[in-house]
Amino acid sequence: MKTYQDLLEARKSGREADVIAFIQSAIADHKAGRIYQTAVDAQLYYDGENPTINRYEKILYDMQGRAHRDMWTANHKIASKFFGIVVRQEVNYLLGNGVSFKDGSVKEKLGESFDRRIQAVGRFALIGGVAFGFWNLDHVEVFKVTEFVPLEDEVKECIEHP
Repeated sequence: MKTYQDLLEARKSGREADVIAFIQSAIADHKAGRIYQTAVDAQLYYDGENPTINRYEKILYDMQGRAHRDMWTANHKIASKFFGIVVRQEVNYLLGNGVSFKDGSVKEKLGESFDRRIQAVGRFALIGGVAFGFWNLDHVEVFKVTEFVPLEDEVKECIEHP
């Protein structure tokens, strides 16, 4: 896994090619990772497909032991949108009324689309296992785990709370 410190090392060389190579490598590593692949499959389930049964092929073997795809028996693969229904139901249950704050003026500062963006973060987190929200001046940008390569920090600092 690539870290933020690896990015800093690539930048120290002063060559743009090193930074580009690091970014391309980080993207390739992320796409090859288990989290990304699971999120891609989960999005297919959310969309009403079933990648598990779609990848399954029935194989028949002839007298010489050669494998052939079965082209004659019925292919009754049934997918459903149950996963999508459950995800939408949970997001609506948890965030249907929006986010509330003790001070009402906080909500006004966050913008009109804040609640919808938080619902999107929740939906993408339930689908892909993790999602990212980024505060961009006056609104929240939302990223799925399939759209964003997270760089963890090697330095773990513990912040003590009173």
